[in-house]
Amino acid sequence: MLFKIALGNVRKSVRDYAVYFVTLVLGVCVFYAFNTIANQAGFLSKDTREMVKSIGILIRYVTVFLACVLGFLMVYANNYLVRRRKRELGLYQLLGCTRGQVSLILFFETIAASALSFLVGLGLGVLLSQLLVFVTAALFNDCVTNFSFMFSTDAALFTLFCFLLIFAV
Repeated sequence: MLFKIALGNVRKSVRDYAVYFVTLVLGVCVFYAFNTIANQAGFLSKDTREMVKSIGILIRYVTVFLACVLGFLMVYANNYLVRRRKRELGLYQLLGCTRGQVSLILFFETIAASALSFLVGLGLGVLLSQLLVFVTAALFNDCVTNFSFMFSTDAALFTLFCFLLIFAV
């Protein structure tokens, strides 16, 4: 029942959740796309491949730092949403919901919006990562050989780790 209320609230508050959703989608998209650069270095020449792999290690550390920063941004966004909906949340309590149930509704809303943003962001990240292969090759004055569409499970799991880190913060 509470989950059904939460989904209805997300649908009704699309405008409020839009900033939250777009921020998470862009974060996931960038995290995935940049963390696949090292994995996609196989399409480049040997000299460039080694350089790109070492840059990929640095990108991992930067990604973890950015996940922490994005976590603080999400804390601000959640506080904004709660302040904006104070009357609605008070009405739930007037109708007999406990504070725990109201918190559970907010938790389910966050889970629903976050899961959708993760999936959309991962899809966009996969597309962006394919373009980044060619951008990386152009940066190093190299050409891409034997290109094929690639999905990196390693980068997707690392992106999920960073996504969970955002919520841990």
